[in-house]
Amino acid sequence: MSKLIETIAEKAAKLPPEQQREALAFIESLAENGEKKDQFRSVRGALRMHLKNLDADLKEVRQEMWRNFPREEPK
Repeated sequence: MSKLIETIAEKAAKLPPEQQREALAFIESLAENGEKKDQFRSVRGALRMHLKNLDADLKEVRQEMWRNFPREEPK
């Protein structure tokens, strides 16, 4: 085990049980966020996300975003 992991384990062992659960939940959320970020780093990651109608979704979002945008500049 690395020194950092040992230090984390020692400090976690000194915490009350409720804070240990919170620490575990935090570490798990960090791990999940790392996995999510990795999906976006490659085309394969995007394909794994099953983005089938991406073009249609982007078109819809663009239309929604620009819907209330003024067509002419105010005089």
